[in-house]
Amino acid sequence: MSPLKAIRKNCIECMGGSYEGVAACTSPKCNLFSFRSGHLPVKEGGKPRKGNADGLKKWREALIKPDEKLQG
Repeated sequence: MSPLKAIRKNCIECMGGSYEGVAACTSPKCNLFSFRSGHLPVKEGGKPRKGNADGLKKWREALIKPDEKLQG
């Protein structure tokens, strides 16, 4: 599963299984808010936005258990 699809699935679960709830989400401070549609956000002119890359990184790290992280 791609990271964007996993985010979409997470958002649907957060909204109690409601697809309409995801579209109507009122939590813009959520790190995944820009990615909730399952696609990269697009600004005017059709160019993709960077979105909240830090939020996406934090979300991915939270999925990895501490003992699975690489020791550096």
